[in-house]
Amino acid sequence: MHAPSAPSLVLFAVWMVSAYLVVLAWALVIAVTAWPLYERLRAQLPARLRNGFVPPLLFTLLTGIVLLIPLTFAVSEVGRDLQGAAATANDLLQNGVPAPAWLDGIPFIGPTLAEWWRGHLGDPEQSKQLLGQLDVSGLKGWLGIVGAQVISRLSVFLLVLLTLFFVFRSGAAIGLEAERLAERWLGDPGGRLARRLSVVVRGTVNGTVLVALGEGALIGGAYFVAGVPHAAFLGALTALFALLPLGAWFVFGVVAATMVAAGEALVGVGVFAFGAVVMFTGDTVVQPALVGNAARLPFPIVLFGILGGLEQLGLIGLFVGPVVMAALLFLWRELTNPEEQAEEDEATA
Repeated sequence: MHAPSAPSLVLFAVWMVSAYLVVLAWALVIAVTAWPLYERLRAQLPARLRNGFVPPLLFTLLTGIVLLIPLTFAVSEVGRDLQGAAATANDLLQNGVPAPAWLDGIPFIGPTLAEWWRGHLGDPEQSKQLLGQLDVSGLKGWLGIVGAQVISRLSVFLLVLLTLFFVFRSGAAIGLEAERLAERWLGDPGGRLARRLSVVVRGTVNGTVLVALGEGALIGGAYFVAGVPHAAFLGALTALFALLPLGAWFVFGVVAATMVAAGEALVGVGVFAFGAVVMFTGDTVVQPALVGNAARLPFPIVLFGILGGLEQLGLIGLFVGPVVMAALLFLWRELTNPEEQAEEDEATA
């Protein structure tokens, strides 16, 4: 009986743990991004503690706390909004849903829509009949699915933190072995590719997450000043959508359009204009400065990398997609113009 070959053993191992590759990918992305901060933390500790389990354990706990803060905030905001929505729904059931004042102003169909609204939703009895047709059992089932997903995501989060501890503890050895393996497969370009990818990962995360958080905070502040309901939640939603190309534009565009439709045209236009300035500055000035030349990619490559990564890998694809495209672009340049690529690597090292 022949012993299994190395490629077949690797493929079998990958297939066996395929359900947990996303956990490993998240741990690697976080570790590569936070590695400079981790090294600074180690340098601040007493010499007798720098090489033990204390630095990775401490930094893993800090990372978990930092990641849990926005998640806790989002959950509390959603819970508060659900309570407010339940109270509003109960009030509407008792008193009906008043027609918006701007509905009559819609050309051609506005008066007809307003008359239908007052006859059906404005009448408490008619409103109860319409709302009573909702599938309550289906809603309960949906809430059960959401609860199961929350528990599943929490277990994945804990696995990521556990993996992150071991990655931090053996990070230097893992990086050296990855560089040696890349050199063995690709020769000298392989080592440079491994070093480049660490820069690309760090630049991609910094240029995507930090800029998105800043944009969401600033535009969320504009929501608050403009008196938009649930400004904190909408600001967090704007930051989340800012991770996607043109995503934040959709969120604050809908908010601005809603305000204009509600009769606050000047405020709505102001919110949209401020959001546009923030997004333009963040995407064209701040993000390139954070990403740097080593991780900067042509926009179509970034777009296809993000969209393809999201479709195939989910949220982690936001970061893995551009990294894979950067590696592909590196190999292409290495094949077509190796001298120029080597010079660029030296300049960005």
